[in-house]
Amino acid sequence: MIATMWAVESGLWPGCPGPDPHGFRSSAEIAAVMRRRIATGEAGADDRTRYRIACATVERAARVQGEPIAHVDADDLLAWLEGIESATVVPPDGIADFAAAVRPALAGSGLLAEAVDAALRRLAGAGAGLVITLAPIAPDGVTVTRAAGRPDRPATVRDLVADPELATTVRSLPRTADEVFAADPARLRAAATLRRQLGQALRTGQPLPIGAQAKHEVLTEVLRELHHPAAPSGRLRLLFATESAETRPFAFGPLPVRPPGRGRALTLGLMSMRHTGLDTEVAGYWFRNRLVSVPGRSFADVAAYCHRDSVPRLHRLAASGVSDLLMHHTGFEPAVIGFYRAVAEVTATTGLRVHPFYLTSRRTLSGTPWPAMPTETRSR
Repeated sequence: MIATMWAVESGLWPGCPGPDPHGFRSSAEIAAVMRRRIATGEAGADDRTRYRIACATVERAARVQGEPIAHVDADDLLAWLEGIESATVVPPDGIADFAAAVRPALAGSGLLAEAVDAALRRLAGAGAGLVITLAPIAPDGVTVTRAAGRPDRPATVRDLVADPELATTVRSLPRTADEVFAADPARLRAAATLRRQLGQALRTGQPLPIGAQAKHEVLTEVLRELHHPAAPSGRLRLLFATESAETRPFAFGPLPVRPPGRGRALTLGLMSMRHTGLDTEVAGYWFRNRLVSVPGRSFADVAAYCHRDSVPRLHRLAASGVSDLLMHHTGFEPAVIGFYRAVAEVTATTGLRVHPFYLTSRRTLSGTPWPAMPTETRSR
C-alpha cells in the first residue's frame, strides 16, 4: 500500500469563505466533529458511518484540489507511527502539533523520516493542511520512499514476485472443488477459470482479480485447494476488480489432516439479513450485516475488518469446546475472503474445523472442510 501526503491550501479548510465545489470543507468539518465524538466514546454507529463517509469525501476532494508532496510506504509509515494519536486529515492550524508527535517517532527510519519531515516543513511554510490517502499501487513514474531498519516488516505486495515454480506446483494440487460442484457445470467452469487466473497471478506476480466471474462458493473452494495437506506455502495477491482495491496478500499452505472432532458442533450463517430463510436453520450469524456493509468502506477494508473480527472469535470457539463450525454461506466475497483467511490461521493450530455450506437454486451443497479430513480424496 502507498500512502500519499497531499498539501491542501488553507483557503479550502473549514472556517474559510468561498465556494466548496468538491465538498472538501463541509466533509472535513464533519470528520473533525465525528472524530472528537469517537475519541470521547460518545459516538454511535451512525456517527461512525458519517465519519467514514466524510473521510472518503475529503480524500477524493484532496486528490482533485491538493498537491502530492510525498509518496511513502504505507506499511512502513503505520508501523513507525503505531500508538500515536494522529489523523489522516490535519488542518493547517494542527500541522505543528502533528509534526511534534511524528518527528520523534520516525527517528531511525532513514529516508522515510527525511521524506515526511520535508513534507511537514513544506506544509508549515505554505500554511497548508494535510490529507493522507492510501492506494494499492504507486502511480506511474512515482518513487515510493521506504523505511530503513524496521525489523519483522510484514510482507507487502512489493515483496511478491513472479514465481513460475510455485504456479506449477499449485497446478498439480488435487481439485477438490470439482467433487463439490460435480453436478453443476457452470460452477465447474468457473472453478477452472479461477484456477487459470490464480496460476497466472502466481506466475507473473500480479494480483488475482476478484469479481463476478467467480462467486463466493467457487472462490472458497479454489482457495481451499491451496490449503490441501500437499500444498506448498506461498502468498497470493488479491484485487477487488470493481473497485481496483487490493487487499493484503492471501497466505496459503498445507493445513493438517485431523480426525473428526469430539466436541460440540455449532451451525451459523455467515452474515445476517442476506438470506433470511436461513433464520430457522441456524443458531445465529457470524457477521452482522450493518457492521460489514458500511457505506464508504472499500471491499479491501471489508475483508480486513472481517479477518480481524474473526480471528479472536474463532479462537474463543475452539477454547470453549466447539470442534465443528457449520457455516452456511450468504454471499459477499469480501466477507468470505476475510473469514477464510482467519479460518486458515486458526484451524492450523486448534482443534476447530469449519464446514462450509453453499445455498444454490436447487439444493444446499456441502463444501470441503477446513482443515482436511483423513478421508479427503486426492482427485484431480
